[in-house]
Amino acid sequence: MVRMDTLVRVGRENNSARLAASGRFGIFKPESEQPPVRKLEVVQNETLNKLLGVWKDPSWQSAPHTNNEWEADSWCLNRLRRLFGKVSYSVEDVANFSFALAQFQTDPWFYHSSNIFLSALINNGRDQEYVIFTTHMNAPYSGGFRNTKDIIIKGNAGHALGKSMIGGSVIVEGDAGKNVGLFMDGGRIVVKGDSKTVGDSTHGGHILIQGKTGMVGRGMDGGAIEVIGDADEIAVIGGGIVTIHGDVTHAVSGTSRKGSVTVMGDVHGSVGSIMSGGEIHIEGEIGEISEKIKHGKIFHNGVLIVDK
Repeated sequence: MVRMDTLVRVGRENNSARLAASGRFGIFKPESEQPPVRKLEVVQNETLNKLLGVWKDPSWQSAPHTNNEWEADSWCLNRLRRLFGKVSYSVEDVANFSFALAQFQTDPWFYHSSNIFLSALINNGRDQEYVIFTTHMNAPYSGGFRNTKDIIIKGNAGHALGKSMIGGSVIVEGDAGKNVGLFMDGGRIVVKGDSKTVGDSTHGGHILIQGKTGMVGRGMDGGAIEVIGDADEIAVIGGGIVTIHGDVTHAVSGTSRKGSVTVMGDVHGSVGSIMSGGEIHIEGEIGEISEKIKHGKIFHNGVLIVDK
């Protein structure tokens, strides 16, 4: 178990020199300047200094220019794995480093570089379970890029949580940004709060949003998504299973191939406007059934009402 009382204490902002992470992620735009935040006095030790040394190493940020974001991220991740091979670190060291990152929040590439760095740090670690703290960050870590470990995020998560995730689990004890489960292939994501969107181009795995969310399943072709609260809209689900326990504020666009959608509440908009296969199950009230349905089945309270 990670004992945070041995790792960090909150103090006044100090005037020590900030270490810059001035990477050249050519295909990404620098984030807007963040407001000043309260700094943390992190317990210094030899391992933390070594990890900060890797953070400052420009070699892992100098990815070859490409318009493919996934390729650029993967290059950086693999380079970091080689650099981390020179450092022995523990679960506590990773948690401590997540606190230390607070001092770099105003650096231009912080959001993207911190996501890649922490994902590589965790994936390369010898332990299975890790804890990351984000309550002190204005631009919180997303986490889980190509993940195979079990991660708990104490606080909110940023955009693209669990991007290209392979296995393991990511639990967020707060809210998450947009694109939860982007390109996800396996594993499990739990967001205990709300998310902006979920299931973008998701291929596999299981995602649970315990609060509400925005768009669900845009480009999804596999896996399972469950939302306990309401959703703004459900996109065309090409494959996999989507379950909404609350209401859908706008439309349930439809399903194709083997996609399946269940809404246990009301759908206030239209249902099936881009439907070309699969099944939709609505337990509550329906705004309207679209006349543009090509193929598929729609059930209302267990009764088949559309069969094309």
